[in-house]
Order: sequence, then C-alpha cells, then structure tokens
Amino acid sequence: MSATAIFRLSCLRFLPVAALSLAAACGSNPPTMGDIALAQGKEAADLGKKWNRGTEMVEDGQDLIEKGKDQIEDGNDNIDEGRQLITKGKKLVAEAEAGIRAQQRVLAPVPVKPAKK
Repeated sequence: MSATAIFRLSCLRFLPVAALSLAAACGSNPPTMGDIALAQGKEAADLGKKWNRGTEMVEDGQDLIEKGKDQIEDGNDNIDEGRQLITKGKKLVAEAEAGIRAQQRVLAPVPVKPAKK
C-alpha cells in the first residue's frame, strides 16, 4: 500500500472524531467517549467491508482468468485434434477413391471385337 493511501486511511479514521468534536463545540453537551468510539467503529466497519469485498473481487477475477486460460488450452487441444481428424479423414477418402478406381478398371467391360463372318 502506498504512503498516500496509508495517509488517506489515517485521515479517514480521525474524520468522525473531528466531526463529533465540531458538533460538540456547537452544542451544549460534549460527545462522550462512547459517541466517539461508535463513530470510529462505524467508519472502521465500513472500511473493513470494502476491504473484504475488494479481496473477494480480486479472488473472483483471478479465478476467472485461470478458467479462461483452461478454456483456451482446451480449445487449442480441440483444434489440434480436429486437424488430425481432417488429415486422417482426407487420407481415408483418398484411399477409398483409389480403391474405387481400381475396381472400375477391373470391372470395366473389355471391348469385344465382332466376329468375322
């Protein structure tokens, strides 16, 4: 955490105390220690909630990044497997075509010369 952020948090901690002190100066009754503690406690609780929510968001973001990396890896594996299937499939088609041509040559009618009369 930077020094500026620490300074801001320190200032925020004492802001409720200052506000209560000013309010007390304007009123007839000074704030009690309980009033001051409550004001500081609420501010500290709010900061704690923000901290916890921020930490959860960071963890959720890191989880999503990992999930995305896994999905990319799975996708690349699928692409590789697909390319291999295409290569094997084209080879099988070529072999079948060659076999069909060979059968056609064997089964092709042999021209018969007409008998001489």
